[in-house]
Amino acid sequence: MAAGDVIIGLDGVMLYGTAGSTADTEVTNAEDVTLSLSSVEVDITRRGSTWEVSKPVLLTAELTFTLQKRESDTVRTALQNAYLNKTKVAMYPKDLTSGEGLDADFYITGFTDNQPLKDKQTVEVTAKVTDESRAPAWS
Repeated sequence: MAAGDVIIGLDGVMLYGTAGSTADTEVTNAEDVTLSLSSVEVDITRRGSTWEVSKPVLLTAELTFTLQKRESDTVRTALQNAYLNKTKVAMYPKDLTSGEGLDADFYITGFTDNQPLKDKQTVEVTAKVTDESRAPAWS
């Protein structure tokens, strides 16, 4: 990729693995990966101020993506088991193979099985960050 080229979704990479360490297995059947970062805010407005002001105090991260449902898919099975057993997994969505993203452990909080009549079957996954084993890091 030449400097200045637009990065498209197809260029992205998502990895998963064992919680407590950086994910190292590529998720090759993912579609529409979205990492949502936001902040929990505290209202710090004080008397006499003409502005309502806030301060970010906690960061939040939610990862959503769709998996194509394929027979003998070990990634889907591992994520389904993590959901059912309430265990965490390492996830690392990056914008490029050599790019950057959030390297963290996540709990799978949503696992929606889609079986449309006239389209491929998919699973929509929602994962929320945790710091129980290690601190999330942007790298």
